[in-house]
Amino acid sequence: MRLTKNALRLIAPAAVALGLAIAPVAQTQAAIITLDYTATGSNFTGGTPPVSPAIVSFTLVFDNSANTFDSPSGLTINSANFAYAPTALFHYFSGSDTVQIGANSSVSGTDPFSNDFLLTIGAASTSPTLNGFVITSASNEAPSSAQLRSLTVNDAPEPASLALLGVALAGIGAMRARRSRASV
Repeated sequence: MRLTKNALRLIAPAAVALGLAIAPVAQTQAAIITLDYTATGSNFTGGTPPVSPAIVSFTLVFDNSANTFDSPSGLTINSANFAYAPTALFHYFSGSDTVQIGANSSVSGTDPFSNDFLLTIGAASTSPTLNGFVITSASNEAPSSAQLRSLTVNDAPEPASLALLGVALAGIGAMRARRSRASV
């Protein structure tokens, strides 16, 4: 089936309009949040930190409609410039939209004389803020608390946005294919 030039001119804008109409519905109903974070802490008080600035980059996938406690599922530590226990865990409190991430058996605090850290992130699914960055090392009893903190968040694209991009690229490709056949 060959499409005429007029048909292509009508289909491409209609496809984009349909994608724009569907995208907001999909985004407002989504309860699974995927975020890439980079947390930085410096100017520590308390004990001597193992490194300053301390930087940890991680990806977190969580359901913002349910509480999660001591879960490694959905948390990936991408990199850190300090040592930490092999398993990182997180809590998510849906009522306060707060995430806590730690590296020992429970995310309730840091363990002295262990390679541990505790991050507290407020407004985690809306406008994340690093409210706390505490770090301990195996050689230091006292935890070190960062006075200067920053959090960089890179949102993963929503599936509806990717679908819209795909529809737009398909429309552009169809128009180019039609033009190249018409000029031959």
